[in-house]
Amino acid sequence: MILDPLAFLVSIILYIAGAYTFYIIFLGIYNKNQLHRETYYFKFKHFPYYSIIVPAKNEERVIGRVLGKLVEQDYPKNLYEVIVVEDGSTDRTLEIAKKYEREHGNIKVVHCGESKGKPHSINVGLEHAKGEVIGVLDADAIPPPNMLLKTSDYMQDPNVDAIQCVYQYVNGNEGILAKAGMFEGLLWHAFVLRVKDMVGLFVPLCGSGMFIKRHVFEKIGKWNEKSLTEDVDFSLRMLKAGFKIRHALIPIGHETPGRLKAFFKQRVRWYRGYFVTGIKHIDVWKYLNKKLAFDISFTLLSPLLSVLATVAYFFNTLYFLKAMKIFSFLSLLLGVFSYQFIYLSIAMLWILLSNIKDKMTYIMMSFFSIPYFFLLSIINMYVIFTLIFKRSMEWTKTDKTGAFDQKYFNPFS
Repeated sequence: MILDPLAFLVSIILYIAGAYTFYIIFLGIYNKNQLHRETYYFKFKHFPYYSIIVPAKNEERVIGRVLGKLVEQDYPKNLYEVIVVEDGSTDRTLEIAKKYEREHGNIKVVHCGESKGKPHSINVGLEHAKGEVIGVLDADAIPPPNMLLKTSDYMQDPNVDAIQCVYQYVNGNEGILAKAGMFEGLLWHAFVLRVKDMVGLFVPLCGSGMFIKRHVFEKIGKWNEKSLTEDVDFSLRMLKAGFKIRHALIPIGHETPGRLKAFFKQRVRWYRGYFVTGIKHIDVWKYLNKKLAFDISFTLLSPLLSVLATVAYFFNTLYFLKAMKIFSFLSLLLGVFSYQFIYLSIAMLWILLSNIKDKMTYIMMSFFSIPYFFLLSIINMYVIFTLIFKRSMEWTKTDKTGAFDQKYFNPFS
């Protein structure tokens, strides 16, 4: 029957996905002493000048917070500028940003009358930037006071062209969805990207908390304004041009959507952007070593793996109801579980290896990864649907609420 070879193929794909993910887990165990440790010497030969771009549209709830944190940086005030690119807001964002501009000489506000999205805003900021290092922070970012000092330590290395800081979602108090998103974000930034950085795998720029040396733009140009995930697109252009991106243990607070509608919109843009970018840059195999190219393809085409896992559940049920061959049933069942328990395995490992204080609370939270996985699978199925039927999609921002709970900030330091 046609379902047997199809089930076998799906199982093999999921086995490979599960095996590769457990390979990442093994690397994390092997390098556990380096997971949450970074040495900062602060013996600078040179203090770079920074231009920090903050794109903002309708961010009145958070724009004052990020600007307040930026003016408090433990870094010479004459060695960095903050460029707020206000993108056609209809609230008090421009008014609040202008107030900070009047009070602080290193803050500049650029007003765009017509909203054209975040990638366009960053490119506008680049036109006004004077820095030898360009930083980008979302309006909801909460940078630590030593962010620029720690960044400067990385920038001393001539082999490092860009860094991506650690996201730490700080609004777990907004509900179960926010907690699940917060936990997923910590696993991705504090464990997966950390491991990948240690072994030379794919560390993408993530849209905020990223710092890039100016010479990168001089060679590969600006952000792609047509991309739904301009940060990942820029990352791949960097890697193909021979540049190096490092993962930096610099925690920066952010929000994750606490409401289902906002979460759905954000993830549809992310996953569709990943998939389309992965297809567009399939030629990474020509430019990069095979290990790195495989990791890039695996990461960006993961929405398809999620859909396959969901389809496999359907097949499992069908096999059970029809009492088909037990071998096919078990084969598919194991394949599905090898992929689904990726989240749970990484979650447990991260908790055990980290030095967070309340481990039991985080262990309990990790079990939400199973229903959370199904939610992500549904979103990914919708993404594949939009691609098959060629539905158009534009860059859309995720609304911020300004929620913050200190206990969720920097839990692994």
